[in-house]
Amino acid sequence: MEEELIEEVVEKVFIPGPLTVLLQIVPSWILSIFIILLVAILFCGWKAPRWVRPLGSIALAFSFIPWTWRIMTALYDVKLAGAVSPNVWYAGFKISLFVITLGMIVFLISRIIIAIQTTRN
Repeated sequence: MEEELIEEVVEKVFIPGPLTVLLQIVPSWILSIFIILLVAILFCGWKAPRWVRPLGSIALAFSFIPWTWRIMTALYDVKLAGAVSPNVWYAGFKISLFVITLGMIVFLISRIIIAIQTTRN
């Protein structure tokens, strides 16, 4: 009884931050790949500057693969369900854009590193 009351209060009071929402929405294997690409970009910016541009492009291109897969599965589910409200469409599309946003952030970091490297030389 007390545990249920505590859980109910926590659900009403706790407002998840953007990182919590990101970890709940994006699968862990996708986050792992983006973290590996980001670490590789930062390492290559220090040791092998020629690799920064291709790795940033790979991160941006990779972000569209899970997005396309999610859109395809969503369209298949809508086909099976029939009529779906526009609010469900908007919420699903917003969630699917998280992966593309991650790819753009990693791509932007690679471009910033490239800009810093070209101003030093």
